[in-house]
Amino acid sequence: MSSDLEYIPTTDLIDELQKRMDCIVIVGSANRTEKEDSLLFVGKGSFHGCLGLCEAAKLFVLSRDEGVGEDDHT
Repeated sequence: MSSDLEYIPTTDLIDELQKRMDCIVIVGSANRTEKEDSLLFVGKGSFHGCLGLCEAAKLFVLSRDEGVGEDDHT
């Protein structure tokens, strides 16, 4: 299934999301080759706001990991 969003550059998508949010954190990874990866980080908002979003994202990821308790994560 193809989407019109497929043809929009990533920077334009991120710019649009930043316009819609007061505080936003985006982290992404793309495997370019067997030896090279691309890591993307975008943050907008106050330091504490972005840090809070990172902590909330961590909790969301941990809550999806049903087989492992929080004590098992470092």
